[in-house]
Amino acid sequence: FELPCSVVREEHFAPGWIEGNVARLLVWRPATSCNRAAVLHIHGGGTIFGAPEMNEARNAALALELGCAVISVDYRLAPETAAPGNAEDCYAALAWMHARPAELAIDPDRIAVLGESAGGLLAASLALMARDRANYGIAFLALIYPMLDDSTTLDEGANATGQHIWTRDANRFAWNCLLGGRCGEVDLPDYAVPARAVSLAGMP
Repeated sequence: FELPCSVVREEHFAPGWIEGNVARLLVWRPATSCNRAAVLHIHGGGTIFGAPEMNEARNAALALELGCAVISVDYRLAPETAAPGNAEDCYAALAWMHARPAELAIDPDRIAVLGESAGGLLAASLALMARDRANYGIAFLALIYPMLDDSTTLDEGANATGQHIWTRDANRFAWNCLLGGRCGEVDLPDYAVPARAVSLAGMP
């Protein structure tokens, strides 16, 4: 992939919430314009694989088409990092963006969060965190075929979901990696499973 000359690509590191931990960020933004909107992108991969680079062509094109900055976070993967540690990395990225509007030439009141698959899971978890902690605003939330509910791993027979590429077995494996083998259990960490949120009031 050859980056268009009208798009600037940068790498940054956001301090995490665990001492010594940082979240790597890739930034694509138009070479000109300022006070632009921004998109925090969270990549897919079942929470067990993937990196911001896998969406580079799409994110560069998005930055150019919308005239916005696109920041993709390289969150820690499961099973080495269980929920909600991965979502905390995304929260660190959101905090980093809000702390640097002048440096990034963005409007902190126009930050969207976009995630596909596992990225949709973490985007939803992040939005719940941001709502409850009330420190950093999110203007828009885009969830693309998101992983939201660990109970989908319990479907059997004719009711089973994921018959093709993302199969029931793959889904169960990914959720168990994220939840430390505790799929379907009642007492899971806050923000680990977005579908279990008691209320969606105040969400973007």
